[in-house]
Amino acid sequence: MKIKKMYINGKWTEGTSGETFMSVNPANGEINAEIYKSSEKDTKNAIDAAYDAFYKKRDWRDMDIQKRSDTMLK
Repeated sequence: MKIKKMYINGKWTEGTSGETFMSVNPANGEINAEIYKSSEKDTKNAIDAAYDAFYKKRDWRDMDIQKRSDTMLK
C-alpha cells in the first residue's frame, strides 16, 4: 500500500517524523490508507502556510468561491 503524503504549502510532503498510521473505516474495520503522521513541525508549517495564504498573500482569501471549491474538491 502506498503511503499517503500531507499537502502543505502547495506541495505533497512526507511527515518529518517518518512515522505513519493506518486509517481505518470504523463501520467495517477495513484499512482505507496508510498516512504519514503529522509531527509538531509539520503542523506548524501547515498553520504558517495557511496564515500566509489568508492574511499575507491573500491568494486564498481573495480567490473566487468556485475556484476555491474546485481546489478543495481536487
